[in-house]
Amino acid sequence: MVEGPDRRRISVNVSHGSGFQSTCISKALWIMLVVSYIALVVDEITFGYSRMPALITT
Repeated sequence: MVEGPDRRRISVNVSHGSGFQSTCISKALWIMLVVSYIALVVDEITFGYSRMPALITT
């Protein structure tokens, strides 16, 4: 009973034409975006105190 929908989902992915690949690529891009954003936030938090304390207090 559980295998039916799963097989349908796989067939839909195949019929779309490399739909699984595109989702993987978009997921990787999203992860990279989030990681870079977190890195920027961490950079602002760690170095912002000495550079721009007004930005953090407001």
